[in-house]
Amino acid sequence: MDFVDGITLKQYLLKNGILSPEKCMELMFPILETMIQMHGAGIIHRDISPDNIMIQPDLKPRILDLGAAKDIQMESGNTILVARNGFSPMEQYQTNGNIGTWTDVYALCATMYYCLTGKVPPAAMDRSERNDALPFNPAWNLSEKLFRVLQDGMRMSIEKRIPNVMELQQRLEDGLRPDITPVIEEVQDS
Repeated sequence: MDFVDGITLKQYLLKNGILSPEKCMELMFPILETMIQMHGAGIIHRDISPDNIMIQPDLKPRILDLGAAKDIQMESGNTILVARNGFSPMEQYQTNGNIGTWTDVYALCATMYYCLTGKVPPAAMDRSERNDALPFNPAWNLSEKLFRVLQDGMRMSIEKRIPNVMELQQRLEDGLRPDITPVIEEVQDS
């Protein structure tokens, strides 16, 4: 692995505080683009977290630690279990868990949740499919629309989770748009 100068995203947040939604997406969208390419090549990272994203001096983010990456074409055989408390979905705690693009979606959303709230998400082991709601505080600088995207990306049920990073990126872009209801004004002729 190449030497990368900078600090981890976790260190960056400890130094600078939580991120605005716009700053979070500015840092995370290049990561999402990289993940789309990795998934297109058939590789799942399986260990995305604020500890494995480096913020370089020019503020460009870089994914680190591909040691847990898995070729999705491989058979489910003997793979190393990799799980990071708060950032890994339930399937990573299981020997024959159904690992796929949705696994990285969960970790990406958990990382963004941490960036936006300063809180580590509840561990997958402590959540259930019937009650998989994430804690939300209206005082956070986070719209309910954007929060719903993160929550959908961290659903316990794979079938209910956002399935891939491309869809996640589209939903995040939509989640950043203000919820504007068009106002129709009557124009009176003078």
